[in-house]
Amino acid sequence: MYKCIERRVLLAIFAAAGLVASASGQSLWPDQTGDRAISVEFLKPEFEGDDDTDFLTSTTFLSGRFPITPAITGEAELPFSRYGISNDVVERSESAIGNPYIGVRIRSHNLVSRIGLRIPIASDDNPNALTAGRLTDYDRFEAFLPDVLAVNGSVTGPFRLSDNVTLNPGGGLVLLVSTQDGGGDDTEVYAQYFLIGEFTGGKFTLKSGFTGRAILSESDLDFGDRSTHQFGLGGTLSTGTVRPGLHLRIPLDEGLKDNVDYVVGLNVTIVLP
Repeated sequence: MYKCIERRVLLAIFAAAGLVASASGQSLWPDQTGDRAISVEFLKPEFEGDDDTDFLTSTTFLSGRFPITPAITGEAELPFSRYGISNDVVERSESAIGNPYIGVRIRSHNLVSRIGLRIPIASDDNPNALTAGRLTDYDRFEAFLPDVLAVNGSVTGPFRLSDNVTLNPGGGLVLLVSTQDGGGDDTEVYAQYFLIGEFTGGKFTLKSGFTGRAILSESDLDFGDRSTHQFGLGGTLSTGTVRPGLHLRIPLDEGLKDNVDYVVGLNVTIVLP
């Protein structure tokens, strides 16, 4: 059903240290510390060969975390996307609310597990805004798929290499189920993965690494059609309860590079008492 979405930009299977895990609906780049916090993430894409997209074309995620037990944290996220174009021929804009995410994060020893789902409320009345949202954050493209219920599951196992350096490998699964009438057979399974290095010094945290995704439910795709990756680089400044950050994501595979040159992200996390 979705193997041809955005020129078949599909992600690859990955195994690292025997783990399968993922960001599971949450971004890797904003500050994720603290069990009681709210975050705003603003993503500005630069589309390939597109000089007509207006400045306000962007994708925004509003998210929050709240403690349930000492080991379990609830997570929720609301996505929003806007697309605007202006040239001598056409001038229009669209906005769309994506599929909200709700889930839990469970800590056990050195592992962090996540499970959650995206509630299918996105409407295809504004298809350009939804497409812009999917391309802007392909690691969470299910946030902007209409008529689709997404279920995420993940495990992450950080490795502390020194007092300042941590390596975070992870990966997981995303199940996409069509909610359209007669669409019960249109179910897709994706694997997603990441490997992020993190350096903390004083009030600054720097991150660098890559993310990826792969369709598992299609057997007739070669590796190039099945996979794509993105390189990311980011930093966060911890100033007490307010933690601003900046990050950059660059597509590494032709499918996504044909559509997006890069994405710049601005984020602010507020840790609540």
